[in-house]
Amino acid sequence: WIRSDLVRLSEACKQFTYITDADYPDEPVTPTPPTTTRFPRPATAPISNGYSSTRHPGIDLATAMGTPIAASAQGTIIRAIRCTACTDAKPNRFPCGPTTYNDEKWGFGYGNFVIVRHDYAVLPAPVREAMDDANLTGGFAYVLYAHFQELRVDLGDIVQAGTLLGLTGNHGCSTGPHIHIEIRIGNVEIVDGQWLAQKSINPNLFYVL
Repeated sequence: WIRSDLVRLSEACKQFTYITDADYPDEPVTPTPPTTTRFPRPATAPISNGYSSTRHPGIDLATAMGTPIAASAQGTIIRAIRCTACTDAKPNRFPCGPTTYNDEKWGFGYGNFVIVRHDYAVLPAPVREAMDDANLTGGFAYVLYAHFQELRVDLGDIVQAGTLLGLTGNHGCSTGPHIHIEIRIGNVEIVDGQWLAQKSINPNLFYVL
């Protein structure tokens, strides 16, 4: 369902070796504080792929095509990449390899995607606690939403809770309509790029899942 870590890159001769769920099972959902401290799930859809910090650093929600996805809180759009290689006839490709993951025309495998930067003050208590534990108090959370059919925001936009980010799709390295969500935390105010260097956290700290 997603772009990242569908292959493990180790030695050069193994760069296209696929891993299995048995190799890196989903991490168990850890208990979190009462649901009122977290944001609602961004779409009423089942989780089709869970979080694993090693294999799948996010979640997939199996939405219908064209489901609207809105921002959960005030933030800034630090990336808004449109998949110029995606067409109506061929919006996706699978399987994918390093060539796709390094190609901006394919949205680095994410297709059409956005990243929202949220300030510490607007984050749910469980995320702030995770940041405090990692000595990142006062930092930022970066939320990526990927595989959109259509984006409704642009780089630099300031969004509020409820601002429409886009409509879900099946674009990039994808096998069906869904929204892929990753969340990372850090104390560097990233403007554009270097997002993957930040610490990955389980989205169940951010959303009621």
